[in-house]
Amino acid sequence: MQNLMLAMLGGAQIIYEASGVLDNIMTTSYEKRIIDEELYKRVSRICRGMDTPALELLKDTGLFVENDEALAIFDGGGCRVDGNHKVVKLK
Repeated sequence: MQNLMLAMLGGAQIIYEASGVLDNIMTTSYEKRIIDEELYKRVSRICRGMDTPALELLKDTGLFVENDEALAIFDGGGCRVDGNHKVVKLK
């Protein structure tokens, strides 16, 4: 997964000889191909990042957090925390 993540973060669009390959390209596996395809989809979603409307929503309306320890973590991380209503907003 690390090699795939680094390749995609580096801007690679096509990754040859990776999907379903075992034992230095001597063997292939349909099962591994399915797993590799799932990893590719997840890593490509991570590389796209979070869309702007979701970030704007978190800045405007915030997120309800019930756990006090989690509220303290958000507060220490630079978010705006409303302790009375237990709402966290991004800055």
